[in-house]
Parts: sequence; C-alpha cells; structure tokens
Amino acid sequence: MKQIFLIVALLQSFITGFSQNSKLIAPPVTDVTVFLSGAQLTHSDNVSMKAGDNVFRITDLTLNLDPNSIQVEGNSNYTIISVRHQVDYTVQPDNNPKAKNILDSLDELRFKQREILGVKNSLRQEQAMLEANRSIKGANSSLLAEDLQEMANFYRERF
Repeated sequence: MKQIFLIVALLQSFITGFSQNSKLIAPPVTDVTVFLSGAQLTHSDNVSMKAGDNVFRITDLTLNLDPNSIQVEGNSNYTIISVRHQVDYTVQPDNNPKAKNILDSLDELRFKQREILGVKNSLRQEQAMLEANRSIKGANSSLLAEDLQEMANFYRERF
C-alpha cells in the first residue's frame, strides 16, 4: 500500500512539474506570402520562459499545414531542442468559435439538402404520374387537363 502511494505521489509531482512549464500559445499572423501552389504564413509572438525545459503548444493553425515547412527561430539565450508537429483531434469544436460557425453552417446546408431532396422526390413522382398517365377519373371517363393539374398540385403539396 505504501508503494502504491509513493508511485501515485511521484506520478502526480511529475505531471504537475511538467505542466507548469507547458504553455498554449496562439501567435498572430505577422506576414503572408501567396504562391501559385500555396501560401506562407509567418506567425510571431514573444513568450516568457522559465529556467529548465519549456514546452510550447501552438494552437489555431490550419490542418493543411505541411509539417516539413515548420521553422522555429529564437535567440542565443536558449536552445531549441526539438520541434514536433501534432494535430490535437480531442479539441472540442465548442471551444473553437471558427469550428462552431463551420459546424452550424454545415447543419444548415444539410437541412437545405434534405429539403431539396424532398422536392426532387416529389417532382419524380409527379413525372412518373404523367408518364404513366394514371387513370385519375376512372376507366370510363376521359382525363381533362384541369384534373391532371389538380392531381399534380396535390402531389406537390403532399410530398
């Protein structure tokens, strides 16, 4: 029991110590160069560091980022040990207003798509009715244009 408590205490101190020097930053775009096959965005920001290892996680970058194009620069007061690209798929869109707007637009477009499909299906049924020349009045009476138009309007309203 004492060993389990010691392991939990060490693990907790490691996690706490690691997270103290880990920062999320979202540097603003300071320069943009547009090419025929893409663009180059330069983000720049001043970040304060503590003595020891520091981990910075840059957020709000595009998912279309080429990981081989990432460049990190600093000055001679510190050493950059490594740069790693990783996409965090656990970020909830509710926390990101851009993603929330995109998801809202997507929901609205899906609703419009279902509405258009419903109209399309209704028009297909109307077309099938006209092509089959369904007997609306019965076998002994003739089909008038007004009756056919009434039936087409009925289909449109119903479906």
